[in-house]
Amino acid sequence: MNFLDVHVNRAPIDGKVSLIRHIQGGFTSLKKKEVVIQNERALTVIDNGHFKVGVVQIASRLVRKIVLFLREDHEIHRGERIGMIRFGSQVDLILPDLPYLRIEVGPGTEVKAGISVIARIAENQKLDE
Repeated sequence: MNFLDVHVNRAPIDGKVSLIRHIQGGFTSLKKKEVVIQNERALTVIDNGHFKVGVVQIASRLVRKIVLFLREDHEIHRGERIGMIRFGSQVDLILPDLPYLRIEVGPGTEVKAGISVIARIAENQKLDE
């Protein structure tokens, strides 16, 4: 993301917020890969009862505040706002390695909050089994 992007982050799945963690860190430019684990960030884990997804909001050189709109045990729906970060930042989505989960985007793909589909569950997959 750059400073012209909208930095509202949305839930990738329906589920319950099972974990929220704020991790202290620096505010360095995200142009260096190692900074992703050195900068301040917030981790939100959403559990849909079948698998968990992690959303990591990462601060950058210009970002000094990550705002979360949720608390643990909050029931959330796909597309609902979970938080925001400002002025050049990064959000990582951590997906489980499941054979029925198909990734729909690739490196360099520009995604739009609430519009872009990141991954799909195979149509013939029943999660209740």
